[in-house]
Amino acid sequence: ESAAVYFRDLNNGPYFGIHEKDPFVPASLLKLPVLLMYLDAAEDDPELLAQQLELRGEGGEFPEPFFKPKEIIELNRSYTVNELIRRMIVYSDNRAYDALIMFFGKDRIFDTLHELGLTVGDDIENLTFSAKSYAALFRSLYNASYLSKELSQKALSFLASAEFEGMAGGVSDTVAVAHKFGERFTKDGVRQ
Repeated sequence: ESAAVYFRDLNNGPYFGIHEKDPFVPASLLKLPVLLMYLDAAEDDPELLAQQLELRGEGGEFPEPFFKPKEIIELNRSYTVNELIRRMIVYSDNRAYDALIMFFGKDRIFDTLHELGLTVGDDIENLTFSAKSYAALFRSLYNASYLSKELSQKALSFLASAEFEGMAGGVSDTVAVAHKFGERFTKDGVRQ
């Protein structure tokens, strides 16, 4: 029913958009700020990424995704934080996302969103982002303005390895495309 496009030249700044300020439910797009939250914390605590977390059966219930990941982490097994964030991004794994959110707590994601300049409420279920505001997350990685250059590159590497083709479909294999997708049915039955 609707679409939004936002394009910005990251080298010198010109941009254009079509409905670029329209709100969309982030769904799995929220995984990128979670990635940034963890990598930011890893700058202060480099051992964080090597920390083991055990996945148990409790946690969030997610609707069956239309685009099913090729790999899903196993329950009742330990993974490093680094492996969980990689799988959360590369495979859009909801179990990895849930484990990471439960470990740090939902409130910390709001602090990260505010630090990134995304004005949001305090209810994770009712968040919306525009294409333009979400693009700022990629700009912060490209410019290494939120994370160090090394950790920004790590994040971009995970994003460029995402299994879902999305925007990368049709682009030459010689061009790295850092991207993230999300899908969600809203409370009123609209699929985004």
